[in-house]
Amino acid sequence: MKSIIDLIYYSDYFRTTDNSSLSDEYMSAVDRVCEAEKQLLTRLPECAEFFEEYQDAQIAVTSLAQRYEFAKGMRVGAQLILELTKPLL
Repeated sequence: MKSIIDLIYYSDYFRTTDNSSLSDEYMSAVDRVCEAEKQLLTRLPECAEFFEEYQDAQIAVTSLAQRYEFAKGMRVGAQLILELTKPLL
């Protein structure tokens, strides 16, 4: 069974992402990546299969890192809330 943190992260519990709010900065970075990939595969078409394997591996690592950091942030937030419930004096 998935933890509540995983359910929230994967938007199974409620939606946490909104593609319509992606920043111009983010979209510009995506465009740069797409253009670089296009140029790479144009110059080195024989590397297409290897590059796809590399991308898959990189995506897996990044996805895990993002999930771990999300969970850590949720835990820090919960600890902060607990700290705020303590009496002042």
